[in-house]
Amino acid sequence: MKKVLCYFLTCFVLFAAQPTTKVGGSAKTKTGGTGTTKVAGLAAAPAGFAEVTHLVYSPNGGSSTTSNIDTTGAKIIIVAVGTYTLWQPSALVDSFSNTWTKLTVTPPDDNRLVFYYCINPIVGSGHNFTPTLAPNPTDYSFIGVLAFSCGTTPTFHSENGAVSVTSQPGAVTPAVNGSLVVSATYRYSSGPSPTCNLGFTYYGVAYSGSIGAGGIGYLVQVTAAAINPTWNTSTQSFATNIADFAP
Repeated sequence: MKKVLCYFLTCFVLFAAQPTTKVGGSAKTKTGGTGTTKVAGLAAAPAGFAEVTHLVYSPNGGSSTTSNIDTTGAKIIIVAVGTYTLWQPSALVDSFSNTWTKLTVTPPDDNRLVFYYCINPIVGSGHNFTPTLAPNPTDYSFIGVLAFSCGTTPTFHSENGAVSVTSQPGAVTPAVNGSLVVSATYRYSSGPSPTCNLGFTYYGVAYSGSIGAGGIGYLVQVTAAAINPTWNTSTQSFATNIADFAP
């Protein structure tokens, strides 16, 4: 009997001395003879850029104020404005009185194209946009809007632009992985609804009457690298811009 009792006591001691691992929630707890160590779980990575909504609009000789969209959840809004050479895109206002940063107008030519952007904008339903087109005619103009959510505060990095029959803006090289690359193209006349290569998501309108041909598109670049998209437009010269934003 004593031998049996000793055997069971020995087994119990050996079993109790073995370490165990308990997994629960966001931490792991390892328990052993020398104490307890807590290993913190990994924090979730912030969400990258994701499209909230978009809009392509041509005043067609009417109001330069776009139709309404719902921008709820957007962390950055980018607006492309294309105009005929006589009518300068001098400013942009919106229905929520946001402050807009204007990038470079490309170029001093018959077709002029410029990006405006706003980071951490006031957003919501009933959101519209009105470019100031001095001296105010709206024939042949194009307005493209993209709104994105982002788990961090985006920052502007670089831009480029050109007028050419190849409809390429010139390359930009984003600084970090997961950057948002936005491109737009515009011609005041004689053009189809543009399409874009290199995996860009794009939206466009074709030339018709007083409607300027234009398009706007984007790509969230997984790995940062130089990029110079081509818009499929026509044999006519188009103004084409590109800009990138870091998450």
